Amino acid sequence: ILHGGLLVLCASMASAENYAVLVCGSNEYYNYRHHADVAHAYQVLTRGGVKAENIITMMYDDVANSAMNPYRGKLFNKPASTLEEANDVYASVKDHIDYKGHDVTPANFVAVLTGDSKAANGKRVLQTGPEDNVFVNFADHGGPGIIGFPGNAGFMYEKDLIQALDTMYQKKMYKQLVFYMEACESGSMWVNLPKDRNIYALSAANGAESSWGTYCDHPVVGKKNIGTCLGDLFSVNWMEDDDVTDLSAETLQAQFNKVKKLTTKSHVLQWGQKSMGSEKASVFEGTGKTAPSSVVSEVERSEGDDVDSRDIGLVTRYNL
Repeated sequence: ILHGGLLVLCASMASAENYAVLVCGSNEYYNYRHHADVAHAYQVLTRGGVKAENIITMMYDDVANSAMNPYRGKLFNKPASTLEEANDVYASVKDHIDYKGHDVTPANFVAVLTGDSKAANGKRVLQTGPEDNVFVNFADHGGPGIIGFPGNAGFMYEKDLIQALDTMYQKKMYKQLVFYMEACESGSMWVNLPKDRNIYALSAANGAESSWGTYCDHPVVGKKNIGTCLGDLFSVNWMEDDDVTDLSAETLQAQFNKVKKLTTKSHVLQWGQKSMGSEKASVFEGTGKTAPSSVVSEVERSEGDDVDSRDIGLVTRYNL
């Protein structure tokens, strides 16, 4: 009997996997930073050991090959003096974007999270179980109680996101779930998140303020000016931590403390089951230390590098 129980336990442990859903909710060139953020997240996860087949990516994908991009077919999440020192984050994700263009919608995001392949018209959705860990990263614009999606796709409302996560909980689609959200007023999306569902969320801002772009003042890679912000401050801070840190030795709480200190223009906040902060970041984000060896890890930021997300369209028009 004991032997059989061990077999069941081993089988259960063997079936546990790490999954991720990465969403860029914007389009148009001035939103370069969101595309670069999500591409960087994909690189961090896959270089950290998360299987590509376990990651679902949503990205309008009109920026990397835009005529406005001086490096057509490439995206960079931070400046670099030379191309050899630069990190093209688009290279790893470009052939692994599951939802593009008009398929990037709130309804499809809900379908992906809740495993509803019929609602997603047969496209990839999460097929996870009670022993799997799930990481979700969203980057786009937001407002009180809403987050944006590209073009005419409209908004996702706070109640719809919470309902999708509740459906995941009822269907036993995860063991633990971590959600990092980059958006203005992103804190407003989490005020009704239950504290007992094994869900841990970070918001880039509280419910009444903007999030901020970064690498805006001198967005130059290999002597060419990209013309717009290369990243978002909160997103860049957690991913640059992943790039250089052994995440098996860093807890989610320790990462939050670092990112909160570095994100000086908005209030990064924790939501949900905060006790999950004791979990190692590697459980959700991969091993860490994922920056390509040729990439210069330290880039000095100037005071003017950080720009309110709502002003970045103006900055882009000025630079271009």
